[in-house]
Amino acid sequence: MFKKLLFLVFLLLFGGNLHAQETEKASEVYVESWTVGSQIREAKLEFVLDSPDSFYKQYVRDYRVGRYWLFLRHKPADVKNRQLEYWYVELKEILSKEDAKKEKLGCNLLRASVCGVSDYFPREDNVADLYPREEPLTVEKTYLDLPYYPISSRRVIKVKNFYVIIQVNDYKMNTADPEKLDSMNVTVELRNTYIKENASK
Repeated sequence: MFKKLLFLVFLLLFGGNLHAQETEKASEVYVESWTVGSQIREAKLEFVLDSPDSFYKQYVRDYRVGRYWLFLRHKPADVKNRQLEYWYVELKEILSKEDAKKEKLGCNLLRASVCGVSDYFPREDNVADLYPREEPLTVEKTYLDLPYYPISSRRVIKVKNFYVIIQVNDYKMNTADPEKLDSMNVTVELRNTYIKENASK
């Protein structure tokens, strides 16, 4: 009996400590994109996402001829697959010329794998999905079994020789319907330098 009590004390003390260390390591997620290129014109942008009927976009340029659109889009809830509504971030290069009549965009750069038809779905492709749960791995999964990252994670994506850093500062679920997302405050930072510390994938 005494040995069992000692074992339980050990689990409470050291098991809790291990869990705290894992949580701390998971507070920052580092993902490398599938492409490389020029440095960006640095900026720090803040978005208040409170309208599911619209999307937000910001024009971005690098130090050469590269031009991009930064999108923040709303994803409706999927009741069938027990998936909450959420927002996701995309960065797409503008491939058409500035005077072109029709704008042509490239693939989303905020993912680890090249866009297109594939049967490979790494978790890193979801790094810019801002799913409103702290432990999405144990709460909900989509029918494709694609895990999201904790909502409080600081997401660092290295893309085209610059970094896109995404942080959810705050979010509010609906009081009447706890599965409905009312608003979300998000900061997106574009930087050319970054020191990776204690980041996880």
